[in-house]
Amino acid sequence: LTKTDIKKVISKSPQLLLSSVEKTLKPKISYLQTLGLSGYELVKLVVRYHRIFFRGLDNHLVPRIECLRKLLGDDEKVVLALRKIVFVPSNNAVERMEQNVAVLQNNGFSNDFIAKFVLKSPTLFIAKSEKLQEVLHRLEHDWGIPRDTNMFAQGIDVLCSGSKSKIDMKFEILRSYGWSNSEIIRMVRSLPRVLDTSHSKMRKILDYFMKEVGFSADYLASRRSVFTFSLEGRVKPRHEVLKILNDKKLSKAGLVNILSLSELQFQNRCLLPYKDILPDMYESYLKKVGSRKK
Repeated sequence: LTKTDIKKVISKSPQLLLSSVEKTLKPKISYLQTLGLSGYELVKLVVRYHRIFFRGLDNHLVPRIECLRKLLGDDEKVVLALRKIVFVPSNNAVERMEQNVAVLQNNGFSNDFIAKFVLKSPTLFIAKSEKLQEVLHRLEHDWGIPRDTNMFAQGIDVLCSGSKSKIDMKFEILRSYGWSNSEIIRMVRSLPRVLDTSHSKMRKILDYFMKEVGFSADYLASRRSVFTFSLEGRVKPRHEVLKILNDKKLSKAGLVNILSLSELQFQNRCLLPYKDILPDMYESYLKKVGSRKK
C-alpha cells in the first residue's frame, strides 16, 4: 500500500493503529495472498474493505471462502465473489448459503447458474431459504420470467433484498397512475431492477413522464429504460433541449431515443450543431449538467 492508500484506510478506521501486527494484520494479509491476491487487487480489497481486519479469520473469513471454493471451484472466482460476501454481517451466512444452494439445486437450477449468481450478488448469504423458495415461485409462475435469463437472477436479487410489503407498495403506486397488472408485469419481467427504485423517486418519474411528457402506461411498460435515468441529471435537461429543437423544426427525434445516447453523442447530435444559432440553449444545458463527455 502506498502512503495515500494507508491514509485512506487509517482515516476510516484509526483504531487499526492499535491493532496487533502479528495477531491481526499479518494473518489476514497472508491468508488473502494464499488466494492469489497481490499487488493492485490486494490493495483495492484492503482499501475498500478495510474492516476485514476487524473480522475473525477462523470464524468469519475462512469459512466463507471455503464455502465459495466448494461452490466456485477455483480461487480466481473466489476472489471475485469475495468482495460481495466478506462483510455480510450475519454469523450464519455460510449456513444460509448452503441451504439456499440446496434450494436452487432442488428446483432444478444448474451449478453453473448458481455460481454465476453468487459472483453477482451476496443474496444467497442473506436470504432465508423459505423466502428464496417463495421468490422463485413468484418470478417463474406469477411474473413469467424465464429461469435461463439474466432477468431471473436479477429478480432473485431484487425480491430477496426487499420486503414483500415494499415490493407490493410499488405495484400499488403504479396502479394509482393507471397501470394495469399486465402492464406492470410486462415492465418488471424485462427489468426487475426497476423495483429497486424508491417510492418517492418512482412517483417523481411517473409524474414527469406521464403528466409532463404525456407518455401512457402502455408506452412506458415497453420502454422501462426510462426508469434507470437520472431525472434531474439527464431526463429533464435533454427534454428541454428536445422541445426547443422540435418547436423550431430542427429535430424529429423522440425523447426515449435521445435519453439512451451517451453524453458525448447527445452533445454532438443535439447541441453542437446549433451552438451558434441557439447559444442560450447550449449555455443553459451546460449550466445544468456540466460539460461531461461520457
